[in-house]
Amino acid sequence: MSNLHRVEELVRVLNLIPYFEAHPDRSVFEAARDLGRTPQEIMTDLNRLFCCGLPGLMPDNLVDMVHSYTAVRITNNQGLDRALRLSAAEASVLLMMLESLENQPGLLPVPAVRSAAAKLRAITGATAIFDSAPPRSDSTVGECIRLAIAEKKQLRFRYASASSDTDAVREVSPLRVVLDSGYQYLSAWEEGHRTFRLDRMSTPEVIDTPVEAPTGVDSSFGLNRQARLEVHRDAMWLAEYYPLSLAEDRGAQWVPATMPYASEQWLVRFALSNADRLRVLSPTRVSSQVSTWASRAIAAYDGSQTTTFDRKAPHA
Repeated sequence: MSNLHRVEELVRVLNLIPYFEAHPDRSVFEAARDLGRTPQEIMTDLNRLFCCGLPGLMPDNLVDMVHSYTAVRITNNQGLDRALRLSAAEASVLLMMLESLENQPGLLPVPAVRSAAAKLRAITGATAIFDSAPPRSDSTVGECIRLAIAEKKQLRFRYASASSDTDAVREVSPLRVVLDSGYQYLSAWEEGHRTFRLDRMSTPEVIDTPVEAPTGVDSSFGLNRQARLEVHRDAMWLAEYYPLSLAEDRGAQWVPATMPYASEQWLVRFALSNADRLRVLSPTRVSSQVSTWASRAIAAYDGSQTTTFDRKAPHA
């Protein structure tokens, strides 16, 4: 590993401290989204930070934190509460991204984007970096979306769908705005998860109706649902790979545990792939599905099930 690569790696790891200081209790998944990395990479770097600190390496000399995939809180930053300086290349890349966002009204607060871009231009001496403006959406649409999300109200608009070749009025519960391949999309709930391209939306209106979404769907990653499990004491290593919270009393053969999950389909697949290591206690609907699929699999192996197999297996 070159010295330059080592320095870049050190800067990347240490900059996590001021990031989570500025965003306490933010999840590793949200940090990965913000920083353009994978959750596994973020968690690996957080684990390494336990070995960082002041000379002496006594407990009170080390960086300390409480961290899991669902929340990170820095409890002792050892003075590392400011991000390290950007290189000229990094500042130019960041300025290019900000200039792109300046052309995307509604995605982020425009004054904040312009202020940050102006500071970087003053530092780099650049007047403009991003010369190719992406397709722009109506700024009114973006502002109405931001208002609806902030006030947790439903949004009504006319949408020209390219997939169904229709033009209809839609009423949705907005979740967030995302940028993909130069286009802005509204992620929303309308009898299920839907996405809408902003440049195909018109006549937006925030209506005085609270957002509607089933339990467990939120504006981040849907990880506010908890499953109750029992993990075999010989398989407690699973907690090193999944966000399992094990009970303090671990003397029994089966150890109580909880785990956040995003979808029941994923939880069914997870339980089936670890059927010899854990059991699902709740939600009872998932527990029932796991039992049904396990019984069908055993019957298929035994050759005792000759009827047509139901192909609607759990999917993501």
